[in-house]
Amino acid sequence: MRSFTRLLCGVLLLSCSIASGDDATSAARDHYKRGSSLFDLGRFGEAAREFEAAYEAKNDPALLYNLGQAYRADGQYSKALVAYKAFLRKSDDASRRPDVEARITELQQLVEQQKSASSKPPTGTIPPKEVKEATPKSPPATSPALVVTASPERHETPVYKRWWLWTIVGVAAAGAATGIAVALTTPKDASIPNGATAVTFH
Repeated sequence: MRSFTRLLCGVLLLSCSIASGDDATSAARDHYKRGSSLFDLGRFGEAAREFEAAYEAKNDPALLYNLGQAYRADGQYSKALVAYKAFLRKSDDASRRPDVEARITELQQLVEQQKSASSKPPTGTIPPKEVKEATPKSPPATSPALVVTASPERHETPVYKRWWLWTIVGVAAAGAATGIAVALTTPKDASIPNGATAVTFH
């Protein structure tokens, strides 16, 4: 009777383990499919989380490789290194080993560059120029558009200083002098020309 009970318990445990194994495989498969779809869409961080969940459900080294690929594409180089190194330890797939080793070397350099960049402050910055506040200018007393420059006063020249007045006076004086000279040189008894009528003035 005891032997039969032990046999029954063993069968039940085996059945449970097989069922749980099938569930884990199914869960790993589902996470892997979602991760692959997200990877194709370029959502690498989300794909990495799905590959992690798939590996937790089923320890398949291929999932570690996929995890490394997703982390590397997402720029998480330190996590990609961990996944690639774990793949080399767990996997017996010799065909992928050279490629993974090359990835590891490349990622180690990138991680060092990131550490160096984060530990050194940026140099070569340019300080801003001092900006002086502009002093507001007071408005002019008069608007420039209304400013009129007064022309200097024009002084009229007196008449006695005009050139044309003295020209007339000179011509008149010369004419008068000529008339007087002719009158003085003409004889009083000059004969009347033929055909002319004498006129006597009283």
